[in-house]
Amino acid sequence: MLTMLNRMCWNSRGWRLPTGNPGGGGDPGKVGFGVEEWNFQIEDQVDGFVYGYIYYKPPVKTIQRAGGHFRVLFWSIHPDTQEKLLVGMYGDATIPTDGDYAKVNLEFSSRGIYKRRKQELCAAVPSMSDDDVCRHVTNSVTEPWLSLKCLVEEVRHFAEYIPIDEVVKSTNVGQRFARPTFIHSGTDDLLRVLSLTQASPEAVMPPARPSALAEDGYYRESPQSLKLIVKRHNKLSNDFCQWLTRADYQEIVQEDHYVDMLFKRSGKFYLAELKVCYGTGSTKAIREALGQLLEYNYYPGRYLTDHWVIVLDEQPTSDDVGFIRELKHALGIPLCLCWEIAGEFEFAEGLAL
Repeated sequence: MLTMLNRMCWNSRGWRLPTGNPGGGGDPGKVGFGVEEWNFQIEDQVDGFVYGYIYYKPPVKTIQRAGGHFRVLFWSIHPDTQEKLLVGMYGDATIPTDGDYAKVNLEFSSRGIYKRRKQELCAAVPSMSDDDVCRHVTNSVTEPWLSLKCLVEEVRHFAEYIPIDEVVKSTNVGQRFARPTFIHSGTDDLLRVLSLTQASPEAVMPPARPSALAEDGYYRESPQSLKLIVKRHNKLSNDFCQWLTRADYQEIVQEDHYVDMLFKRSGKFYLAELKVCYGTGSTKAIREALGQLLEYNYYPGRYLTDHWVIVLDEQPTSDDVGFIRELKHALGIPLCLCWEIAGEFEFAEGLAL
């Protein structure tokens, strides 16, 4: 396996959909968009694999030297601070086959992923023509531009971005999009990268520093994005309500005084906050849900409920689950955490209703 540092354009939504603010020169700076802006959209997985884009096309000799496997650390330059920041990684990426691309093309068509991506790109770069939008979206698979596949469990978007110079100290990191920086075996840099991939980030990474990044979580939704989010939220609410009914919960109330859902069983009251992870990821969705649950239970004039439930429309990361579990046990907050999978709801261990 070879380890590479690969530059991406900037994205304020965690590289789950285009945001129209790539900057930094190169093709993204000219076009206002980079195909890599979907690199961490795990919702678009096909057979358990996320298909991502890098500008670099490894030659046959490099693929052979890597044994067909690459560890890719993605980095970007923050538009305000100009810091070089590690933002995520593919822990074990391989090169897709022609059969993979045929499968992705079929899935993207049948599941409406092409259609949704076109809508997202139109919303982010309204100056782009319809023909260019179609070309950028469909060509990513049919040309193909998507050049890596990675198992979902090996895809990681960092909740806190990490300055490169605090991880890679001796290697001179190049800024060219199409020329990744390889970290060679036996170096201290690789050992630090391996610690990043194999241990919890708080055990090996320096403390997060306040920066303009804190503002990246607060964005303005386009009308198109709002329509998609409302549609997904309504579906999640209806699916959870039906699940609660099947599970014999009573007095289920949806959307009452800005609270997503209230219900009751065995004399206990439950308050649920439902979050769509679309375009933000589970970490930011959980952050927002926690603030609302605290307000609903502790703000003057409110009443404490027996159980607080965070309901997501996609599976959270292991770090997210550990964070909620720690809050529950350390602070005594009555938290539950679940997510939807094919109309059913799975609860994290120790965080069930």
